[in-house]
Amino acid sequence: MALVENGQILEAPDDPDEWPYNTVLEAMADGWKVVKFPEMALLLQEDQTFGFGCEFILES
Repeated sequence: MALVENGQILEAPDDPDEWPYNTVLEAMADGWKVVKFPEMALLLQEDQTFGFGCEFILES
């Protein structure tokens, strides 16, 4: 997870137990909007992946 606020990258907890949400759906329920969905095609061949197939970008 990465946090960017006003163009500044903020330090985010490495431990998922300390993240504010456990799922993207929880963040959406709290008012966050998904501005980019993952490129699911990247998951089709795990041995030839050249990006993050599970990356969501959210904004509040």
